[in-house]
Amino acid sequence: MNIAIAGYNGYIGSHVSEHLMDKGHIIYNIGREALADSDKLANILSNVDVVCCFTGYPIIKRWTEKNKKRMYDSRSGVIQQIKHVLKERKINLKLFISASAIGIYDTENFSNENSKVHKKDFVTDLIERWEDDELNHYANRVIYLRIGIVLGKNSGYEKKLKVPWRFGVSPVFNKGWSNFCYIHIHELVRIIAFCIGNNKITGVINAVNAEIVKEYYFHDQIKRIIKLFLPNFLAKIVFGRASLLILDIPKVIPEKLIKNGFEF
Repeated sequence: MNIAIAGYNGYIGSHVSEHLMDKGHIIYNIGREALADSDKLANILSNVDVVCCFTGYPIIKRWTEKNKKRMYDSRSGVIQQIKHVLKERKINLKLFISASAIGIYDTENFSNENSKVHKKDFVTDLIERWEDDELNHYANRVIYLRIGIVLGKNSGYEKKLKVPWRFGVSPVFNKGWSNFCYIHIHELVRIIAFCIGNNKITGVINAVNAEIVKEYYFHDQIKRIIKLFLPNFLAKIVFGRASLLILDIPKVIPEKLIKNGFEF
């Protein structure tokens, strides 16, 4: 199968492309050059069956107007560029997979793919624009992967902890009682390959581990590390309103994956 990946050189995109190439798929890179040239982008899109979009400027940063613009442009902005070419050149795909995030869910109740969204905030608006309904006009199937915290060597999450880990400590907020809704990169790659190969899967998919744990559990698994409990106000000072994504994480269930036979 011919598969195009936007965000090819990113953490998720690079792992996915390597795995899919090992499985015999042909991978095309939708890079900045292609996004800036509609003819080059059209040439790629007209030769593939599947498009995967894994672009996204980091969201755990202070939500300044400049950073918010980057967050929108790197998500819904890229989707809009691809969608425009699909529409203009009358290209229809077999499958479009868009990365998304679990931050759209409320944090009080357990959430599955059918849970209604009641929040109205920056993160919800960002994700709703990212999950563009109009993509259904240009692909037989559209999947929105709502991804949890991605773990793995050199992941964004672990990079943030590298320095304190060198000193033998692991910073923990909220006394370690925050929900820790995660997925390892190897498992995420398997989920994406599973979605590509299973024609029954469509719509929102929660790409998280089936087991919901507390943050202290994650830190307990790291040998020779002492948990350093920090007051929540420090996260608020460093990240501003983005600290909510650290201190108040949803409890998310990957119900569709489980019902469709995916084995974690």
